[in-house]
Amino acid sequence: MAASRSQLATSNAKRLLRSSGRRFTRQREAILKIIREQPGHLGADEVFQIARQRGHRVSLSTVYRTLDLLREQGLVEAANLQQDHRHFKAAGDEEHHHLVCVSCEEVIEFSSPHIDRLKETLQDEHRFTIRNVELEVGGLCSNCEAPATS
Repeated sequence: MAASRSQLATSNAKRLLRSSGRRFTRQREAILKIIREQPGHLGADEVFQIARQRGHRVSLSTVYRTLDLLREQGLVEAANLQQDHRHFKAAGDEEHHHLVCVSCEEVIEFSSPHIDRLKETLQDEHRFTIRNVELEVGGLCSNCEAPATS
């Protein structure tokens, strides 16, 4: 019987953490699983609440430390999304950016060939190797920008 995609991802995460001298604890596994299963971006408080609802014994400080560790290891991505705290999402293969509604907080993920060309131009002009780009644009979504109807 072939291993599921989730099992392979967990096995890879275990191997990655162990190769950096870290343990793959039940708490770390649970937090990573929550991030992978939930759509969109989650704040640490949301991860904590989901973990507690699922019966995991974990503190909020453990969630914060674990999310930072998973981010350092490249297993999750972090973004502020126009707020004063970070939101986390499972790391993906494709670089993407965010449009964030400053009214309703909707987050729209996007990628663009224009940004790819800008990266190339910046690298050439400044002889600089760009490793990542984090673009976050605040504004109003179409629902919030539409005039209220009576």
